[in-house]
Amino acid sequence: MLRLTQTPRLSLLFGVALGLCLLLPVSPVGAQALGANEQVPLLLKVLSLDRKYARKEKPFALAVLYDSQTDRSGKAMAAFLAALGEGPKVREQPIEVKSFDLSDKEAHLRDFLVSEKIDLVWVTTGLDEHLERVRQRTRAAHVTSAAADVAHVERGLSVGFERAGANTRVVINLEAAKAEACDFSASLLKVARLVKAAPAATNEEPTPAEKP
Repeated sequence: MLRLTQTPRLSLLFGVALGLCLLLPVSPVGAQALGANEQVPLLLKVLSLDRKYARKEKPFALAVLYDSQTDRSGKAMAAFLAALGEGPKVREQPIEVKSFDLSDKEAHLRDFLVSEKIDLVWVTTGLDEHLERVRQRTRAAHVTSAAADVAHVERGLSVGFERAGANTRVVINLEAAKAEACDFSASLLKVARLVKAAPAATNEEPTPAEKP
């Protein structure tokens, strides 16, 4: 059973998820982006192949990172929740879904990841300005990062998905995966497109709450 932890705005977004999905823009012909309905099954498969969770005995904690001030991000979050649906599991463990609003300048992402024992963050589209903050915090907390926008894998998140001809494909940033303590199986690495380096960090400043 999908365990949904109610956090600010999450209940409302989940309730209107299906309606919002209809508002998402259609990708142009030839675009390589995947929709949430294609990404979610791939994400669950990837997580089942991460040996970091092999002996996990508690519900799997997944946090959706979004920006409530960005329409694109809010719609992407709703689409993801709708695609996740009811009942998915990782290694036979139920999934507990939480959310974190990156637009909240007083919110402390690092503390959230640790205190909520987050296993994975799903980073919605529309979060370019927050990417360095997310990248730093997930690596420090050893939390796996998965991106709705595959370009964010090129920029330092661990896992994303893309279309390769008629097929879909996993994309893994090896440097990011190592920093987040991922332990992907050899069979997964063999079929994934591997990104071997992340670009240099930007000069983005942490929020006031996250400064030392």
